[in-house]
Amino acid sequence: MKNSLFLFLFLLLPFFSAAQHGLPRLENDTVYSTSGFKIYKGMTLYFNKGSGRHGKYKHINIKSKGSYTSLAGSSMLVTEMKNFGISIFYNGYIELIGTITYKDGSQGYLDIHMSFDRAIENNPKLISELQVPDEYRNKARGNISDAIIKLYKLYRDGDLTEEEYEDQKQKILAGQ
Repeated sequence: MKNSLFLFLFLLLPFFSAAQHGLPRLENDTVYSTSGFKIYKGMTLYFNKGSGRHGKYKHINIKSKGSYTSLAGSSMLVTEMKNFGISIFYNGYIELIGTITYKDGSQGYLDIHMSFDRAIENNPKLISELQVPDEYRNKARGNISDAIIKLYKLYRDGDLTEEEYEDQKQKILAGQ
């Protein structure tokens, strides 16, 4: 019974997570992240250092000529957006084309493919790859499911009663 409850919770958690944050979307030439951050034509985006090994970008792929090291500290004026999509893991992605202004003031053409929710994710272990105001920084996506799984393990091991487990689970799902 406990294993089937765990499996049931595990299968439903992506739906709770998507419902709480909303899905990324494209409306009227504006891309909305799950946190509400907007990307639109005419906007200037600012890049941090990549979050991967040696400063490489994990969530931003440069399609035009250029290196990942030149992107850090640079800005991009978005002139075109295309190929919006949502992966099976609810990650929104889009291709952005525009003018890059490098740290030294020189400019060039830039075409990037970006998983935008992941690029602005607020993970304490990693910096976000795209600079956004703090109110739009996503919380790490695993927090809700991780918390419920840990809570379930406490219940399964007898450290919580069923009532305590259900009460705590509801608080987590309500964002308290």
